Amino acid sequence: MKNLFSLGLLPLAFSPLAIAVATDLEKTTQPVATAVTQSITQAGVPSTEGGTVSVLNDEADKALKSLLANIESLSASFAQQIIDSEEELIQEGEGEFTIAKPNLLYWSTVTPEESTITADGETIWLYDPFIEQATAYSLQRSIANTPLLLLTSTDQSLWQQFSVETVAPGTKSETKNLADASNGHLAKKEFDVVAKDENAQVQRLRLTFDGDMLIKFSLLDATGQRSDFSLSNIALNKAVNESLFNFVLPEGALLDDQR
Repeated sequence: MKNLFSLGLLPLAFSPLAIAVATDLEKTTQPVATAVTQSITQAGVPSTEGGTVSVLNDEADKALKSLLANIESLSASFAQQIIDSEEELIQEGEGEFTIAKPNLLYWSTVTPEESTITADGETIWLYDPFIEQATAYSLQRSIANTPLLLLTSTDQSLWQQFSVETVAPGTKSETKNLADASNGHLAKKEFDVVAKDENAQVQRLRLTFDGDMLIKFSLLDATGQRSDFSLSNIALNKAVNESLFNFVLPEGALLDDQR
């Protein structure tokens, strides 16, 4: 199987999950962006030696998990920007998503190209209607490289693969080019979820909360490329039709089963 990004079959706006899923099984293939910048090093896991750092990380971990414990389901529209390692905007997109516990996701990109990702708790389904092809991946094999799914997971073995840090107040926002989903209010809670595996396809997930509401997030991948998402039309813990998470292969579409 060739890398879907390098073939141009999977739009970059398919991020965040596709960055991890589509490349995890093809690590020898040329990545989307070739430059690995200092941002990867800066996003690395800090030493836990010494009381101050370890205590602060423990407090950040507890604070983030306390916020996530309140999320049974979350639906929102998103505006996305993809920024390269030189801080240049390379693509914009829009869409909507719904997540629910445990490990359920429906992600629909509307622009620049239509595409969907569905996670039903066992399988992650990537579907590109333009080429009428779906690709199926084992969720368990992919979730460790897909930190966004931590939002709906309480599996401690997965959380142990990441370090949680509090982003210092006043840190430059990574979503400065996006509309402020907090309506001008100061987002008081911001966390970095950093992969402990330096070879992870997604190195860092940054979550921004306005009060208890998730309003923004960004993902930094192993090439130095970043995907920024600003959320709107947010619905927290509303009733969700579970059929949304059941992918049905359209008639005539091809299936590439990588499970």
